Amino acid sequence: MKITSKTKISKIIEIYPEAIEILFEYGLKCGNCPLAGNHGLEETKKIYGFSNKTIQEILKRVNSLNKKKNEN
Repeated sequence: MKITSKTKISKIIEIYPEAIEILFEYGLKCGNCPLAGNHGLEETKKIYGFSNKTIQEILKRVNSLNKKKNEN
């Protein structure tokens, strides 16, 4: 599944639990947040003041997990 900026963070973590590490690197403690089911990275961008470039970096890294998963 391709993750987009609108994919809820809880869904990202459900599909790729290892994405928590990537999110933590950007200061997102979403794994423990009760709002993770309500927000995607687009909303998080507004809350944390991330640039579009940063969101694209996160998406690229998270989506690379899918590629790694398929290689195994």
